[in-house]
Amino acid sequence: MLELLDLLQQRRMTDLTRAVIEVLIKPRFAESERLELMARQYFPRYDRRQITATDREEIAEQLRAMSRSLKSYFCYVLADFALTDPDLDDLVLLEAIGLADHWEMTDVFDEIAGRDLAIDAVHLARLRSRVSQGLPQEALTDGGKAVE
Repeated sequence: MLELLDLLQQRRMTDLTRAVIEVLIKPRFAESERLELMARQYFPRYDRRQITATDREEIAEQLRAMSRSLKSYFCYVLADFALTDPDLDDLVLLEAIGLADHWEMTDVFDEIAGRDLAIDAVHLARLRSRVSQGLPQEALTDGGKAVE
């Protein structure tokens, strides 16, 4: 799918992929060596200290307008990070679910979550309920551990 894009389109997809990763792992709770190592699998020179301000709504507009196959690609990017660091409990997964929902990719993400992350529909519904309640403030301030 990505190989069918021309050079300009490939560059835009690369930039958008980086932006999606940065939005996902920018929150304080996601400061994790494992997540940074995963980002380096996409971008070998990745350094979270160099994250730039990203316009979340611009990203949302671009993703909402994409074909299902490209949405699937971006959902796989989210899924790659979702369970990368078990020390972060479900916080990155919750963030990925929230982003997929905001970017109107819920159905695609849910298919991937069920098939490739082995998250059944009941558990996914519980997670989505937690997303709608918001993350606990402790998750944002205690160095990455969720406190319930």
